[in-house]
Amino acid sequence: MSKSAACVLVLWFLLFLGSIQNNHHSPKQAAKKIRLNETEVVILTCSTKAEVMLKEALNVCENMPWTGFYTKIIGAYQTIKTMQNKSLVAFVDSDVIKNVGNIKTELKTAWALYNSTKVLFSTEPFCWVGRNCNDEDFYKFYKNSAHWRGYNFLNSGGYIGTADAISAALELIIEEFDPNGFDDQYSATELFRRGIVELDYDNVFFSSFIDAKPWKLRNLLRQPSSLYKKNMRPSCITGLQFAKHGCGWNPPKWRVNSNCSVVSKAWRTRPLFIHFNGAGHKSRAKMNGVKNAIEACASVRLA
Repeated sequence: MSKSAACVLVLWFLLFLGSIQNNHHSPKQAAKKIRLNETEVVILTCSTKAEVMLKEALNVCENMPWTGFYTKIIGAYQTIKTMQNKSLVAFVDSDVIKNVGNIKTELKTAWALYNSTKVLFSTEPFCWVGRNCNDEDFYKFYKNSAHWRGYNFLNSGGYIGTADAISAALELIIEEFDPNGFDDQYSATELFRRGIVELDYDNVFFSSFIDAKPWKLRNLLRQPSSLYKKNMRPSCITGLQFAKHGCGWNPPKWRVNSNCSVVSKAWRTRPLFIHFNGAGHKSRAKMNGVKNAIEACASVRLA
């Protein structure tokens, strides 16, 4: 055998060994990709009278009489119980819009990075448990919270998780809380206190859009280290004062960026869903205005 042929054989053998080693060290990556491809993504909402803003969402409260917030718990639970355990489920209130084009793909990608077995709830900048929080509520629910700036408090208008995890959480709520005088945010906050659910502090999946006003800057969103300080007065950055509803809050300013997504100085990231908190025609009018701005941007890009 010539030297050149021997060299070729040696090189081929080394490459063969390398491929075996690479395959040996990547089972987690391969398994994760397989699970991701096999995971179904379902978006649910609850509306008994208002128009559903998300065409991708299944209305679990359709044809149900509205008997209070307990209605959306029952509607979601009955639907999710029929799903495969590892289906990825996102529930949003009817006053929520999407902030990206292909929402299901974005949800799947973000959830794979999040990689948790717990249900993740939306957050807001105020403490509300069916009423404005008092000192007792703060110490009961958020005493051990390590987050003291920005969106720190649970909002029940959006949550995401696997079907089995959400089903277990909703079942616990149904078993433990009386339907009379029921408040979904109070019950979900109680699950947070017990460590059963987690919060989307960084607004990756959801963000609340309370009293937001247009932001006219043209540059893309910048994220300085003091991001939240611009939205809080010094007296309310830490401690019990922050937990009291309305303390030191300056409404975040927003705009639609070049990718046709809403961005704000108050958010760490671009959330996938935007929740327009608060009932009434003003909240819905604001929601329609932002939705129209996103759609107008998209139509220009497609033209």
